[in-house]
Amino acid sequence: MIKVLNITPENTSMRRLFNGEFFHEQKYSFPSISFDPSEASRFNIDLFISTKVLPNIEIDCDVILMPVSLTDNFLEVVGLRLAYHLRFTTHVNQFKPIIFISDVKLTDVLQITELASIIYSNGCYFSDVNPESIDDILKNRILTEINKKSFDHFLRNTTLNPPANYISSHSVSNEWSITKWAEILNVNSEAISDLKEENKNLLYFKFLEKKFPPIPVKNTKFLCAGSGTVLLVDDEWDKGWSQVLEKFYSHSPSITFQTLKLTFKDQGSDEITKLTVEEIKKINPDLIILDLRLTDQDFGEIPTNSTTGYKILKEIKEFNPGFDVVIFSATNKLWSLMELQKIGANGFIFKESPENVIDDDYASKGLSKLKELTESSVKKYGNKSLWDKVQIAKSSNLAIDADFLRYSSSFMDIAWNLINSENRNYAFLTLFQIVETFANDRYSQNDTVLRSGVSTRVYDGHTSKLKLVQDFNNGPYLLIRDDIPSKHDPKALFKISAVCAFIFQKDNSYLKKIGVLVQLRNKVAHDGVKISGIKELSQLLDIINLMRSNAV
Repeated sequence: MIKVLNITPENTSMRRLFNGEFFHEQKYSFPSISFDPSEASRFNIDLFISTKVLPNIEIDCDVILMPVSLTDNFLEVVGLRLAYHLRFTTHVNQFKPIIFISDVKLTDVLQITELASIIYSNGCYFSDVNPESIDDILKNRILTEINKKSFDHFLRNTTLNPPANYISSHSVSNEWSITKWAEILNVNSEAISDLKEENKNLLYFKFLEKKFPPIPVKNTKFLCAGSGTVLLVDDEWDKGWSQVLEKFYSHSPSITFQTLKLTFKDQGSDEITKLTVEEIKKINPDLIILDLRLTDQDFGEIPTNSTTGYKILKEIKEFNPGFDVVIFSATNKLWSLMELQKIGANGFIFKESPENVIDDDYASKGLSKLKELTESSVKKYGNKSLWDKVQIAKSSNLAIDADFLRYSSSFMDIAWNLINSENRNYAFLTLFQIVETFANDRYSQNDTVLRSGVSTRVYDGHTSKLKLVQDFNNGPYLLIRDDIPSKHDPKALFKISAVCAFIFQKDNSYLKKIGVLVQLRNKVAHDGVKISGIKELSQLLDIINLMRSNAV
């Protein structure tokens, strides 16, 4: 005899729906939902079903019979919702066949709610409130549990919207990504536990857990090479992001991770932008991980350039484009990414928005991408100071040669773009060209100072000369000497050294640095030696500033 679990609304007297002579009926009365009206906004139907209903229908049966709606409000279609909970919960009746009954036509039910699509899945049937129709299904259909293939098909073809209490998919993506990243990194914190506990009873998250189950991950430790400071700016830092990223960077001893712990919810977009930019300037991080949407004003159909994250990125890059900023968001809309890239975004990490997941390894790939971007950013540790030096040099306008001022400003802009795109070799050669051009101009203009390749300078009744010194480690350089001067070809080393010695009155230690820079120029240009640090770039910018700030 077929055992039928008949789920009916509590306190509802319904006439017999099928022939009890042939079928064994086990009844379950769905509890009435009643609460103080003042608590209505806090009532959660998913929590109610998970904690009050599912434990009470752990009843052995062959088939489940229940109405499309189990409450006074038919539009709530709680019966359909209960069916989804059964399918997505580990339960004795998870895969049992279900017969839905309703006095509303199926075509009308389909128009009322997206949840009605479950009726067309394997193992589900629909009948009007008619004993003969129900008897027909019970007698003539093969009512067996759905198999794995049928369930996988059901999962692939099911679409559920986030809970209505979420202002947008932003919070859903945040919470989903937090839990997925936490699983990979083995993060166990109070915030993560609270988040999992809060979401485990929600139908939407049950669905996601079934559709995207955890997969084994080989590498849960991500060691980032280099040293520097990373700053997280995210409105939901306290929901678990701070703990997750702290764990991510915990395996990189030379990386300091910080979270900007501001309360974003009570602030307007402009106020958040102002406060955040001020804090970034104080902390001076090497990498900023920046969420795009930081306040309720950022949601809805608003352009990308009106979001708080966009405003922060724009202000920071205008202040100093040497700051590396990675956008941390669920958005993958091409036009948004292009707008952000246009104003200086250095990269993107996509939070694992359920609708954007393209493979099982999505979260792990996101973590690997974060490692890559972090290493790239900390390698550019000196870019902010180089930008400051460029601005200082460009603001020095005492040199009387207007052509040189224009030329050097233009070439410094080119050099900065090369620095910011990690082409330090070309940036070095560009800056060196500015220095060499200045020296060439002064050499040709002042042959009383630099005469016939022999350097002689008379000042204060004293004759100074430049003497060539060979340094086999760092290359040749020139020193101010009083003995017989060397004969020199008027090349870069001689011209730049002579200008610095005789026009700017620099001493021998300064001239030795010039020799090192000239030697490095030759190695970079001809031998392909790589510029890895900022020391030499900084020295060239200091020389350019010297040349622009003297009235010569």
